[in-house]
Amino acid sequence: MKPLAHEVRTPESVVFPARAWCEQQWGERWGVTYNREGTWSVFWAGRDDPDQYRWCFATQQQVLLFTLKWGGS
Repeated sequence: MKPLAHEVRTPESVVFPARAWCEQQWGERWGVTYNREGTWSVFWAGRDDPDQYRWCFATQQQVLLFTLKWGGS
């Protein structure tokens, strides 16, 4: 599994534009069955936090750039 150790959470409202921005910055997202060389990915946070999405990144620099652009927690 690709180590995407750095995580940021955002509200659902930014998912589509933030995903497009990430694709422009770093290419196609990492996936379990495809693009295993990707350096970022996004996942729904789950039932306990249904309005949030988890953004996972390979580097702290990616987290910083993403957070400056899209916010997050």
